[in-house]
Amino acid sequence: MEMDENGIVQYSNNPVIVRGQKILSELPKKEGYAVTNQEGYKIMVYRSTIGYANAIALPENIYQKEMNMWRLKLVVIILSAFGIFSCSVIYLYRLICKPLNQLQKQIIQVGNGALHGERQEYEIKEFDDLMHEVEQMKEQIRNLIDDVVEKEKNIQRTEYEKLLYQINPHFLLNTLNSVQWMARMSKQNNIMEFVQRLKRLLSYNLGKEGMQTTLRTEIDIVKDYIALEQMRYDFVIEMNVEEGRYLEQPTVRMLLQPLVENAIRYGLGNDEKITIQVFEDNIRGLAGITILDSGNGLTQEEIYQINEPFDYDVKKMQHGNRGIGLRYVKAMLDSFYEGETTLFVNCKKGYGTKITILIPIQEELRNKIKITGVETEKEGKEK
Repeated sequence: MEMDENGIVQYSNNPVIVRGQKILSELPKKEGYAVTNQEGYKIMVYRSTIGYANAIALPENIYQKEMNMWRLKLVVIILSAFGIFSCSVIYLYRLICKPLNQLQKQIIQVGNGALHGERQEYEIKEFDDLMHEVEQMKEQIRNLIDDVVEKEKNIQRTEYEKLLYQINPHFLLNTLNSVQWMARMSKQNNIMEFVQRLKRLLSYNLGKEGMQTTLRTEIDIVKDYIALEQMRYDFVIEMNVEEGRYLEQPTVRMLLQPLVENAIRYGLGNDEKITIQVFEDNIRGLAGITILDSGNGLTQEEIYQINEPFDYDVKKMQHGNRGIGLRYVKAMLDSFYEGETTLFVNCKKGYGTKITILIPIQEELRNKIKITGVETEKEGKEK
């Protein structure tokens, strides 16, 4: 139906509300909606811009029924939305939070030492990748633990072997003392001298004199070793040692013997000659050692092995390996002098090998050498 600006019905298709009937005392003052009740009807009025108004009249019971229907629909929509939201939250929890909690448990278990267990699959690439990294970490930790256990076993085995090696040489030294006295009583001077050198060398190699020694002591010991070897092999040793206070330089035990042993065992060529020189470099403050043999030289593999970290390999020791002695000397020098020494290996296949060692002279010893040099020079001038 339609109404004028005074709220009087101008047209109606409802037999209850007829033309000329005034429904509203006042229309909305401007364009918009208005709702009123009239004789059991719910009337909704919309005023247009030209002053007239259109209205719809619905029976009150139908209106209430529709409103209740919409309220019910609204409640259903709200409950459905809440249900969907709850399901989404549960799904996201299962999708993200639960795997994170399981991952946290795994990490806590690893921290407590549980390094074994089945790997879990989450069917999510990111979590599966993360679990793969955790499994790799567990494997690395297991390997590290196995390495530590193996090293502990090696240490225990080494200590045990060390104890055995200490017991057996004591018996050997006592036996050599008896042999020396028997040789002396029988006036077998060669045997007595041989046993005496062997005792001194054995006692030195067993560490009876301590881990630290001097260049002079090393030279004396290597002379004993050479004398013993010359009784077994026919070779020539040319040894030139420059006398001086630098020979009191502290150094490691077994510095020269492994190198000379290598030269005798592998470096006796047709000339069957080994040359050893020990000298002082006053300008650079170094003590120098060179060992030159006449053998076939080192192989590329042996030269490469010199720079590898030294380790005790029983198989290599049993089969013989020239590089092991050099690596031992290099490792001991680097440890004792904290990397300040230099070891050169010059060789050419078929032309022998020359080993050069440069050792820094201690500052206190260098000052003594300088003072001694000045005093010697003054004495020479006075004379």
